[in-house]
Order: sequence, then structure tokens, then C-alpha cells
Amino acid sequence: MGLEEVRQEIVEEAEREAEKLLEEAEGEKEEILEEAKEEKKEVLKKAEEEAEKEAEAIRKKEISNARMEAQEKRLEAREEIIEEVKEKFRDRIEGLDQETERELVEESLEDLSQEIDIGVVRTREEIQDLAEGYGEFKEMDERGAVVKTADGSRRFDLTFDSIAENTVNESRKEVSEVLFD
Repeated sequence: MGLEEVRQEIVEEAEREAEKLLEEAEGEKEEILEEAKEEKKEVLKKAEEEAEKEAEAIRKKEISNARMEAQEKRLEAREEIIEEVKEKFRDRIEGLDQETERELVEESLEDLSQEIDIGVVRTREEIQDLAEGYGEFKEMDERGAVVKTADGSRRFDLTFDSIAENTVNESRKEVSEVLFD
């Protein structure tokens, strides 16, 4: 074998080796491109899923906020109606005639005197005679009475305003059930 043949063989071998390397590189290139495409699809899919999850979370939060706001408005409306009922009740009590006021205060004083030692009875001048026999009379402008124990340790507010407030507050649940159920 001559030098030219050896050279030719070396060149051919180098070309075959280069072609083989090119084919391998082309195969690796295709693999890398395919992997990149798959990775791109996966990244896009994950981003889309994240966006959908975020959109769903925002939607749920908005629905929750809207429900809370609606509930708050219902409660405010209920409270307004209960306040109206309380005012009507208060007006009715305030509208009672003096004779009925006298009867209510007298009955309350009798009941309280069974439980406590009455010291001071505050009431309107028109019914001050009810304080006689129970304790010292002191005048006030409100309808009803305020009673203090003899030792001053306890005070009982029997004014019409207080009775109306307490009655509505104590029966708030029943008033709600009657009005809203």
C-alpha cells in the first residue's frame, strides 16, 4: 500500500468517522429538540393549570365575599326592622294612660318589696303617693320608676324606656323568628 492509498484510507476513515459523528449529533440534536418541545409543553401545561387554579380561587373568594356582603345586608335589614319593632313597642308603652302606669308601678313595687328592702323610689310627681310605705320619694321625669335598696347596693330600673329595651332584647330571638321565619 502506497502513501496515497494510506492517505486516502485515513481520509475516508475520517470522513466516515465525521459522518458517524454528524449522524450522532443530528440524533442528539433531534432528542434535545424533542425534549425541549416536551418540556415546553409541560411548562405551558403547568402555567395553564396554575392560572386556572388562581382564577378559581379568585372566583371562590369573590363568591364568598358576595355571600358575606349579602348576609351582612340581611342582618342590617333585620336589625332595622327589630329597631322599628322596639320603637313601636316603646311608643305603645309611653302611650299608656296614667292609671295603667300607676298599676304597673304599684305591682312592681309590691313584687320588689317581697325580695328587697326598698330605700328610695324615684317616680313622677303624679304618682308619688305610691312611694309611701316603701321608701323615700324622689321625683324624676321619666314614666315608670327607679328603685334603690335601702343600703344603696342595688338599683332597679323600671322606667318604661328600660322595660321596652329589656323586653325587646330578651325576646330578640322570638321577634326574629316571628318576623323572618
